[in-house]
Amino acid sequence: MPSFSQANKIDSPAPLDYHDHLIQSGLLTSQQLAITKEEQQLNNSTLRSVILHTGFLTEEKLLKWTCQEFSYDIFCPEQDLSFAHTLCDKNKQQTLYNIKAVPLKLNKATGELTVALADVLDVTHQDTILWLYPDAKFLKILAALEKDIIVTLDHLYQPNQFGPGAQEPKDNITYLAYDGSPLATNTSGLIDKVLENAVKMHASDIHFSPEELCVRVHFRVNGTLLEHHLFHISQWPTILSRLKILSSMNIAETRLPQSGRFSQHIAGRTIDFRASAHPTAKGENFVLRILDRLHTFFELGDLGFSSEHINQIKSQLNQPYGIVIMTGPTGSGKTTTLYSMLSYLKSSERNIMTLEDPIEYEMHDIRQTQIQKDIGFDFSDGVRSILRQDPDVILIGEIRDEATAKMALRAAMTGHLVLTTLHTNSALSAVSRLIDLGVEAPLLSGHINCILSQRLVKKPMQKNRGTQLGRRPVAEVLNISPELDALFIKRAPYHDLLQAAQKEGYKTMQDQAQELIKNKEITLDDVQRVLAYKQSL
Repeated sequence: MPSFSQANKIDSPAPLDYHDHLIQSGLLTSQQLAITKEEQQLNNSTLRSVILHTGFLTEEKLLKWTCQEFSYDIFCPEQDLSFAHTLCDKNKQQTLYNIKAVPLKLNKATGELTVALADVLDVTHQDTILWLYPDAKFLKILAALEKDIIVTLDHLYQPNQFGPGAQEPKDNITYLAYDGSPLATNTSGLIDKVLENAVKMHASDIHFSPEELCVRVHFRVNGTLLEHHLFHISQWPTILSRLKILSSMNIAETRLPQSGRFSQHIAGRTIDFRASAHPTAKGENFVLRILDRLHTFFELGDLGFSSEHINQIKSQLNQPYGIVIMTGPTGSGKTTTLYSMLSYLKSSERNIMTLEDPIEYEMHDIRQTQIQKDIGFDFSDGVRSILRQDPDVILIGEIRDEATAKMALRAAMTGHLVLTTLHTNSALSAVSRLIDLGVEAPLLSGHINCILSQRLVKKPMQKNRGTQLGRRPVAEVLNISPELDALFIKRAPYHDLLQAAQKEGYKTMQDQAQELIKNKEITLDDVQRVLAYKQSL
């Protein structure tokens, strides 16, 4: 590939100054820079990627500094992409993902190509762009966050939304999409294509569901299952075996449920998949949970909570001790909200430790521990051990039994802030659930800060690019006052609890849903599907 750096005008500072600027600006210490340089040499990585990998700087802080230091404008992911569609053909897709770049507009008269770049100081990436677009004479560069680049590329290269009317494969080799176009010509190619399409459509799960004559493949997108394609049942054993091998499962076992996981590099990032095989009357059902860091780590303010709820949550997180409980069913966004809480709390002055089953995503500057039930290391054992590690904040993935509940309470009573989850339908029923698990009501008094319950509801049809999510939470935040505390101890009925909480300003998820429907931020149909508040809405 020829070098265009010297022959073409490129808005780029000399990268050699990068190291000195970082220290002079106070963003990195000399020790941190020494560590990043050593890691850079060992793994042949760019300095920027190592800095972000170590967590010494957040990407947002590094982007802001780069733009200020070298006078770059920031890419807005919500801008018009009509010209970008014409520049992003399939042949350039892999390269653009690899270098984290989005070509936005080419002025053929002047030869100026406007491009958004994640690493604006990497001249080789700029050379690559000019090689991809021979008509470009120079670049106008916009600095961008990697997630904004990737989400924009996902939008530009999003696969067709397949629907009913699929053509059956003509043989056991070629797999067809609903529009009749070939998905792949072999099993590995089919699986790779399905995984890629699901990731680009921001699906949370992939379902392979065998029936008598066919296997249906669904993606769960924004909480709804969408049929992606289907293939003949005769092809399922080969595809299933390949999925099991990827997931480190026993391919000979067909009668018992199995679980596994694997990682794959897709669309410019590493995606983790949690796999589950389950026997049914028609054959083994196979479901993949997609764990994409790009759609998990958000600041509290980016999740869609109301400003009132955000202020309530932050106020409780700022307490030095006590328990903050999250409730909601699987798929309600509890993990994303918990990680956002940890991100808010993260500080070099706090020792934050977690117990998770499983650890879905690794976070910088937080000590995360995987529960190992097969060797007898459960949540209660983990809390007992963590209390000897001088923690400030403890995340307990889930309270499932009496032992864990009592250890969480003990941690709160001894001056620690505890974040945890509980399976209940509402915030008001969480305390009753703890009592049902075996915790004595008087011991709970004064140790629960607040209880948050949420569900995810789809936004109305719109373009969801950048950091905008396709769903938003409908939530209720219950701050535990002394009056409510006293009612919980007496095990007062639900109606009395609700009445007392509402006098103190508490709003149920139903209350918030009605406000959001009125403001056209969500639709009635989706609220009824998710919240089961059909009568009053």
